[in-house]
Amino acid sequence: MTEQQWLNRLSEALLGGLNRAEGDPHRPGWHIAAPVGLLNDPNGFIQFDGRFRLFYQWNPLACAHGAKAWGQLVSDDLVHWR
Repeated sequence: MTEQQWLNRLSEALLGGLNRAEGDPHRPGWHIAAPVGLLNDPNGFIQFDGRFRLFYQWNPLACAHGAKAWGQLVSDDLVHWR
């Protein structure tokens, strides 16, 4: 798969997944969750410049182990994450 093909698949997965996630009544309201795909191995929890950051391994293309990237969540209060 070329880099451009991978980026196209990623864009489609993110856009489609975000729309589904917004309407999912079972989506965690207080637990961290990736926007789409598989969130694995949350680590790298740090506080920097007044914000908390949590990094995780992420497969945005499927809920399966395979090619992974890094994801990051940011919080000001450890309750609300983005």
